[in-house]
Amino acid sequence: FLKRARVLNKLGDLSGSLLAFENSIRIGDSVAEVDSKEAAKEKMLEYEAAINRKEAERISKETQIQMARVQQERYLFWGVLVCSLVLAVVIYRFARLRLNETRLEADRASVEMKLFSLRSQINPEFVTGCFDALAELVTGGEQKQVRAKAFVGELSAYYRNVLVIADKGVHSLDEELEFSGLFLDLQRNLSGEKIRGSIEVQDDLDTTSIQVPAMLLHPFLDNLIRFGAPGNSGEQEVSVSVYYEKDGPGIRMTGHVLEDVTIEKVVQGHGAVLMRQRLEQLSGKERDGVIRFGSDEGSRGKIFVDLQLPVESG
Repeated sequence: FLKRARVLNKLGDLSGSLLAFENSIRIGDSVAEVDSKEAAKEKMLEYEAAINRKEAERISKETQIQMARVQQERYLFWGVLVCSLVLAVVIYRFARLRLNETRLEADRASVEMKLFSLRSQINPEFVTGCFDALAELVTGGEQKQVRAKAFVGELSAYYRNVLVIADKGVHSLDEELEFSGLFLDLQRNLSGEKIRGSIEVQDDLDTTSIQVPAMLLHPFLDNLIRFGAPGNSGEQEVSVSVYYEKDGPGIRMTGHVLEDVTIEKVVQGHGAVLMRQRLEQLSGKERDGVIRFGSDEGSRGKIFVDLQLPVESG
């Protein structure tokens, strides 16, 4: 019994030891588990801190990039503004130079026009022809004397207009047609009724509101008469017609010329070239935009000259 009791006691001690050992193992596992969780938490905190640092660095870099872009846009704005101001100054200076050149050209053309007008006043051939025609009329019969009075009136009106036009740069188309009519009438009397001139104006066209260079038609009409030839009727016919089309008002001059005379000879004289340049300056168009010329296919030896006029100022 005692042995059994000792054995049982030993077994109880052994069982207690086992329980104590098991408890110690469980406690150790719990402590290890707690330590593992704390370590995991620390690692998680470290990971989150690292992520926050990366995010802060990314935000800082984006902020720097944004500031650099703003600075770049600011530099670009000021650069464009400065370049625009410099370009504007250059364009302004260039425009001023062009304007001065245009004014100089206009002044030179005006002086040349006045010289051309003065030369027309003292043209020996024209003046001699006028006096010869006047002498023939005065020494003729009563009917010719009546014509002589009319001729003197026309000659006086013509030269009075020449003196007035010499001081003008531009005038109305109505005044230009009136002056051209006087010139054609004088040429008719000088030729002994062998030259017949006509002027026609479109009904709905207001010639008083259109400005043209003074003596615009004179050199062209003078060349048509100088190089002219009789037409089908046996008379030398020179016609002037004023019309209006989609491009604006225009003037067509027609007449027969000698066979050996080219169209260019009619439109390339000094006075014709000068008037074409004045018309270009006034209308702002190039040569092809202000003058056209050619042959009339319906009549042999007949040519036409078209002048495109500036739009109506009224």
